[in-house]
Amino acid sequence: MLAVLLYLANVALAGEPKLSQRGHSVVEEDVVVTASRRRAVEQYIDRVSPAEQRRQMARWNVPLCIKYEGVNASVASFIQSRIVETAKRVSLDVGRKGCNENVLVKLSDQADELARAWVHLSPRRVGSASDESLPPKRLVDAIEAPRVVRWMTLTETINYDGLSFDHGEKPTNKLASASLIRSSTREVIRSKIVLIDAVRLSGVTLKQLGDHIAFVVLASPDIAADFSEQNSVMSLFSGGSRPTGRTSQDFRFLKALYSIPPDRPPAVQTGLLLDYMVRD
Repeated sequence: MLAVLLYLANVALAGEPKLSQRGHSVVEEDVVVTASRRRAVEQYIDRVSPAEQRRQMARWNVPLCIKYEGVNASVASFIQSRIVETAKRVSLDVGRKGCNENVLVKLSDQADELARAWVHLSPRRVGSASDESLPPKRLVDAIEAPRVVRWMTLTETINYDGLSFDHGEKPTNKLASASLIRSSTREVIRSKIVLIDAVRLSGVTLKQLGDHIAFVVLASPDIAADFSEQNSVMSLFSGGSRPTGRTSQDFRFLKALYSIPPDRPPAVQTGLLLDYMVRD
């Protein structure tokens, strides 16, 4: 009888994977999941980062001051609440009534005509105020293309002390020289126009629209990028399944953008964003 029991025990043990084998399997699965997550986040950052990779990712360094045109008071109040809530979570202030406006949110049934007029009559509203060249054609084409929400962002390159470039000349920096991991400049958002097409706007909730606009205002997503496969509120008008609002990945990106040091070269900045977003 004892011999039979020993035989059955040996058979059972032979069918069980060794502890070291199970540990190996778990580690390999973790590595695969981590690598897959990093790739997904890399693709996400690629969509929201400026296509001109020589530029840093811009963020606001002054309080937001938002003006609404063509939007009824209750809708404007709700959109404002979504922007304020998001801004507070990344420690960005929102100005009170009477502040100097730096964001315009406009609803119009002539959005196509307005967009074309803005980019051709005021091309300096798009791109960097520190760059004397006109905005890239790809940006102009994307702004003019029919879409529910479009935006124009004006950024500026400032020095380490927060001073602007003056007529093409760099002001004196206290930082003697830039390194591979630190730059003597940083990119900031100076103004933003968000244009909503009243004719094409349908089938979305106020929360979806408010979160979409809040992300556009706080970040500088690439208007020409394809967000259809991304886990983001930016995919709201991409034709696929619509997110219910700002996603956890959107929030991690905004939190990272406003947490990492602003004076880092673009490649280093991207790496810091990636590391921040994949942290648990």
